[in-house]
Order: sequence, then structure tokens, then C-alpha cells
Amino acid sequence: MSKPDKAERKERLRALQHDAEVAAELAREREIGEDVHWRGVGERVFQIQQVPSFEGGLVWDIRVVREEFKLYESTINPEKTGFLRPGYKQLAIESSELAAVLSSLSRLKLQPCLSAASAGCDGTTTTVLMSRGFSTAMFSWWEQGPDEWREIIQVVNECIAKFRKLPALQGDA
Repeated sequence: MSKPDKAERKERLRALQHDAEVAAELAREREIGEDVHWRGVGERVFQIQQVPSFEGGLVWDIRVVREEFKLYESTINPEKTGFLRPGYKQLAIESSELAAVLSSLSRLKLQPCLSAASAGCDGTTTTVLMSRGFSTAMFSWWEQGPDEWREIIQVVNECIAKFRKLPALQGDA
């Protein structure tokens, strides 16, 4: 058995460091909306946060990783308002399906100013973040949302229904 050369040892060390970086990121508690960071995780370009009043909700991130779209899910911690439980699981969905979602969102004409205010005590708040580089747009609504945002609400509700049914990929962060 030959002794590994310097390049092989360096590559193994780099892989161990990467694995430790990912494990530390997955083990930590994050605030809702806070992104994860490790080499190779890619850029978050779209996020849906579904936050019910009295139970844990879910957060889904669409990321661009080496020109492919990937979907990740986080669980909101119902015992600690505003925080996610540790973990970040990749869900099983084709990149082309996520590309179609982003394409449908890019065709929407959104009216940022609303004609009426909405408010409530109990119910579900949904928030959507869309970003590329240093630019971010955020829309947030309670329960059914404002009439002016019907199109985006419909797309987001369809995503939520689909994403909730997806299995996690095994052994993948």
C-alpha cells in the first residue's frame, strides 16, 4: 500500500473541512430568512415562508447550484418565535420544474401599492423573497392576501401544495 502523496492529502483535508463546515451550518439554529453559507451551496434566488400563528411552519428555498435549480426545506421552531430548527434538507424535484416556477414568477405584473390594509390575529402569514445578487424583492401577506397580488398568491399556493408532498433526498444537504 503506497503512502498518499501531498496532493491527495491536501484534497482529503479540503473535503474534511468542507464536511465540517456543512455539518456546523446544518446544526445551528437560524433566524427565519437567514441564509445558509458553505462552499457549493449556491445562491438562494427564491424563498417561501409559511408561518402559522400557533404551530411550526415551513420555509422553502430555491437555489442555483452550478446552473441547476435545487429545492431545500427548513422547519420553523414553534417554541422559539422567529427561528428555524437546525437542519436544511434538499427535496427531490427536477431542476426543470423549479425553472418553470421561476419563469412563471418572472412573467407576473405585480402592484406593490395596495388599495386597502389587511390585518388579523390568528392565521397564516406567507412571505416570498425573490433575489439575485444584491437585489431583493419581498411580498408578505396574511391569510388570503390582497386582491392586487392574486397572481403571485396563486403561484405560491401551488408551490406550497407541491413542495409539501416532496420527499427529501437521502444523504444530501
